[in-house]
Amino acid sequence: MERSDSEKSPRPRGPAPEITEAFRALSSELFGRVVDSGPRTITELSEGLSASRPTVRRALDGLESHSLIRAAGLRASDAGRPAVQYERGPGTPGLVGIDVRPLSTHIICTSTTGRVHGRQDLPHEHVDDDIRLEQVFRSVEALMDEVANDCGTGGPLAVVLGVPGIVDPSGTVRLSRIIPSWTGLPLRDIVSARFPTAQVRVENDMNLRALAAMHDGSAQGLHDFVYLTDNGHLRPAVVLGGHLRRGAHLTLGEDNSFTHVGLVPSTLRHDGLEVEFRRIALGLEDGTLDAGWLAVLQDALVDILLAMRYMLDPQAFIIDGPPATTGPAELESLRERLAERTTIGDAPLILTDQRGQDATLHGALTLALRDVLTTTLQVDDPPIPQILDPRAPLA
Repeated sequence: MERSDSEKSPRPRGPAPEITEAFRALSSELFGRVVDSGPRTITELSEGLSASRPTVRRALDGLESHSLIRAAGLRASDAGRPAVQYERGPGTPGLVGIDVRPLSTHIICTSTTGRVHGRQDLPHEHVDDDIRLEQVFRSVEALMDEVANDCGTGGPLAVVLGVPGIVDPSGTVRLSRIIPSWTGLPLRDIVSARFPTAQVRVENDMNLRALAAMHDGSAQGLHDFVYLTDNGHLRPAVVLGGHLRRGAHLTLGEDNSFTHVGLVPSTLRHDGLEVEFRRIALGLEDGTLDAGWLAVLQDALVDILLAMRYMLDPQAFIIDGPPATTGPAELESLRERLAERTTIGDAPLILTDQRGQDATLHGALTLALRDVLTTTLQVDDPPIPQILDPRAPLA
């Protein structure tokens, strides 16, 4: 008869096993499998990772201690005894993504396993830029207070801000045309002083969107692609070799050179009407512009795509835009126009990512998760959980 755990002979005590690099890598992979594939038993994990059950058990104990996984009930097994399943745990709250937009700022707090714990939406239409930053700080503090009441956690573990502008490696905003008074602002230092417990990053917002597309969007599996919008200011973000490319002067993701140098006019004409390039897609979406404008917009986009193809030869272009310009039929039309004007080799793929500006928050949280899990799991490239309920509307 099988004895209960309390009746079994105690395990001999001795020095704790050494945590080797191989064990850390196994723990990281185990975490990724549980998060990506759902509940798993020790037997399934042991067989899938070609590791002994005691080693898997030890790795599970370590992950449980950080709330990264948890026991999720029993499952019937061939051995006749139910087996414990393990699933994604609640994690530790305190990862904050901040998306600073021209007229508003959006904030989301998640745990180390990607569970959303709170969100804030701050309008800034008639607020001075210096007051805007203080409002953001106070909202983060209020959000963390709410999380602390629910989960008993302290200050933020990581804060990642997405801002419209050129950001240098120190986290200083080198140039921001949209928030001019932030030009020269040592934003990372300011945020770090306010939240000393947090790892802090500041990144260009378009670059964060590209990271989001690569993590859990339409660019999954791609190593070379360009992410751009078909509305607003043209600020393409570039990923080469699986890594974000900021450029020697940090302008990728920010510089609107296509209209500045005249490759694409800042305004386009159709049927006697002249409209700013950046407003055409949204005009098609809200019906203020007729369907004939789609061809005008796509011809201008193809000029841009061909120029970037010549310089970068990416696998794909990820076009972020409203359904009126990035629906299946509209994307196929754009593919045909690009193929017609591609003279050498195959045209790059054209894909879409319709999360819009919410993708900036996704990219910010992806970076925050990577930073914290790198420290927690002690590996260079940890598995990054998907953000739960990523498309829920902001409160």
